[in-house]
Amino acid sequence: MIKRVYTMASESYSNVYFSENENGDAIMIDCGSSENDIADFVAKNRLNVKAVLLTHGHFDHIVGLKYADNRLIDVFIHESEVPMLADDELNLSAYVGEKVPHIKRFKTLSEGKYDISGFNVEVIYTPGHTKGSVCYLIDKKLFSGDTLFYGTCGRYDFPSSDPAEMSRSLKKLLALDADLPVYPGHGRITTVSNERKTFAYLINHQ
Repeated sequence: MIKRVYTMASESYSNVYFSENENGDAIMIDCGSSENDIADFVAKNRLNVKAVLLTHGHFDHIVGLKYADNRLIDVFIHESEVPMLADDELNLSAYVGEKVPHIKRFKTLSEGKYDISGFNVEVIYTPGHTKGSVCYLIDKKLFSGDTLFYGTCGRYDFPSSDPAEMSRSLKKLLALDADLPVYPGHGRITTVSNERKTFAYLINHQ
């Protein structure tokens, strides 16, 4: 069971979340901050990070992967998203002058249920923002990456984006339990029920 979710918000990158269980172990969702800032946050909150789950491979979600790589922490990413880890055009870092680590240690996921470091993780495949975007459902908490935000959704005009896939993915998420809290890759926390109101047109007309 998740005891607490820590949010490390970043103005320049993406939200970083830490799900901590009753044993004191934690899973980090995305690496959208510098290695040093992540290390400071982890130390301040006395977190024992066991794994990193990436929602997708854009630079602002992987910029801090050296934190995991240097500490031999397992990194998980959807199998379709792997090319982004080593291609600066695909992960968009080449267009903003950002440097991201090209890590070689990672594990791939597909849609389904996993036991990751003692956490029951359901991987929900949600292409649209990118080809291999996923959301993670962990103990009745949805980590939605850049698929679903408060009041809006992620862009779908990037390389490997697909607006039709985004529409299908949003409908998939909006069919989940209405009470689920949603922890997005950017911005404030929301709920599935709140976003059903936002995307009522999508549900009713497609």
